[in-house]
Amino acid sequence: MLASSSTMRCVSPPLHAPSPQLPPPWFLTLLAAYAVLELSFNHQLMQASSAALVDPDSLRDLEFWARVISGLGLSLWLMRALLRRGLAPLLAVLLSVVVGIGVMWHLQRWLVEAIVERASEQDKIMSLYAGQLAPALLGGEVTVRGQRLLEVGELSPPALQAWQALLPATLLGLQPHELQVREVQAWIGNATLSPQPLSDAYRRAVTVPIALAVSLLFGLANVSLLLSLMLQRWGPRRIAAASGRPVAVFLLLWLGLLAGSWLALADEMQPRAYAEITRPALRSAQPLLSPFVEWSLRTQPAWQEPTRWLHETLLANYAFRRPALLADISL
Repeated sequence: MLASSSTMRCVSPPLHAPSPQLPPPWFLTLLAAYAVLELSFNHQLMQASSAALVDPDSLRDLEFWARVISGLGLSLWLMRALLRRGLAPLLAVLLSVVVGIGVMWHLQRWLVEAIVERASEQDKIMSLYAGQLAPALLGGEVTVRGQRLLEVGELSPPALQAWQALLPATLLGLQPHELQVREVQAWIGNATLSPQPLSDAYRRAVTVPIALAVSLLFGLANVSLLLSLMLQRWGPRRIAAASGRPVAVFLLLWLGLLAGSWLALADEMQPRAYAEITRPALRSAQPLLSPFVEWSLRTQPAWQEPTRWLHETLLANYAFRRPALLADISL
């Protein structure tokens, strides 16, 4: 009887045995590095797309990086699932990176092309005019159906930067004659518009909100995953013991970040002209694009300062240029 009791004690698992749900420390390091990369890229994209003179080559490089970085974000989720199923770490990394980047590259490409192919000549003209008129619209010199789009003096710098970047997309669905200003009407009537500038302007109007929305969603999702895994590994015992419910902890953190981002500057990002005129027109004309515009417009200002600090301090203002060896890859 004593021997049997001794045997039972020997085979009993230790009380504090590590949970198989917990990822290795190197995976947490990857998550942290990815969060810095994704959020820094988000800031660089906002800077480039809100500049007074937008560089088309720079935006094409950023479109390339948007697909690669979002693919890496998906790769981390795949990697986490493969590691939990016991796959060898090296094989899990290689397989998840190939699949993640491949899926996100083609998904974003399909989405942009689907929207561009549906564009009418009117949509392309409007995107070009909106880009040209952005300073006048933001300054109140141009009205939309008789209403000023924005009261710039009442906007914080992050909110103003978001409007500058996303203004061409917010005006899709309107027609040029709905923008009232005499000088612009004369310029519109006399302009000779060739197909290539129109297509480039429309593609930029479509690509920017999609890239901004996806990058911020993936950035916040991976920050939430990192925090949830850190709580499981090093948090208070009650939280760490909830390793059987990691999804619940992650969802609580992620939904909290999403809700806080959505509500942070809600008043500044919902002016009357946008709520009554431009948003309904965009939803009617661009149902695929509208959710990306709405999400980016509402959430980007809340993260301008944190992403700026990450980009300037940790990545030393890296410009996210496309590597020379990959310059010929078609977007």
